[in-house]
Amino acid sequence: AAAMGDAMTAAVDDVSAAVYNPAALGFLERPQIAATHAFWVGDIYHEWLAGAVPDSSGLGGAFAVSIQGLYQSAIERRDAAGVPLGTFKPYDIVFGLSYGRRIVGNLSGGLTIKHVGLRVTEGAASVAGDAGLAWRDDRFMVGAAVQHLGTKVQFIKEEAPLPLTVRLGVAAPALLDRHLLVAVDVSGATDDPVDVHMGVEGTYAATPTLTVYPRAGFTTRPIDEGLKGLAGLSAGAGLRHRALSLDYAWSPFGDLGTAHRFGVTLRFGQGRPAEDTLTTP
Repeated sequence: AAAMGDAMTAAVDDVSAAVYNPAALGFLERPQIAATHAFWVGDIYHEWLAGAVPDSSGLGGAFAVSIQGLYQSAIERRDAAGVPLGTFKPYDIVFGLSYGRRIVGNLSGGLTIKHVGLRVTEGAASVAGDAGLAWRDDRFMVGAAVQHLGTKVQFIKEEAPLPLTVRLGVAAPALLDRHLLVAVDVSGATDDPVDVHMGVEGTYAATPTLTVYPRAGFTTRPIDEGLKGLAGLSAGAGLRHRALSLDYAWSPFGDLGTAHRFGVTLRFGQGRPAEDTLTTP
């Protein structure tokens, strides 16, 4: 997702739907687990772990559980006079429970309930939810999601709302005889301008069991002006060998540095043959 400019509202086709659009879980056919680790700028790190399993009760759809954390190295703490007071480690942690299922035909809906915990020197918490819709066939994918709808976060005496976000996306997964996926998202958050996200993913079968996925993306999200010509760009690649996928994404942040993300996804059980799936693996 990061390599494709986060243009995933419609294009997401794996367990990461728990983050981008829970409705896409309604199309999941095999149990999956996935994990990512991101080296952000300024000694900041982001990690994410999730698992999803299709519902076996006969209702259809799939459940997913996820946890993600944003944290950084220890920061020195000082009082108003500059006297050292030790160190502190700020972090955010989100626990989520998601469910998505087909409503009718190729239309699926989904929900995520999550607990958000934040800490600077004092802690705060919020309960929030995401909701989404997804429609797809062999040629087109459409998605919509509302994220972070929940209670305000209170640090000591100050309250702040979560960044309520609305995302709309479209994708074409079968271009060039199913060798190219193109996705476009539009997103808007509370007190932020509307952003456009665009991404492409190629599919190249290197061997009968090894597939390579080169990826690139662009976003208009405001970032450091020191990027100049690289502003908003991202790139990466994925490798899939049978049920195991490895992914990498590169995102430049100008004077702040460069973010590197690594991910792994493992699928279990038997799914439909690759040529019959609705999206690229």
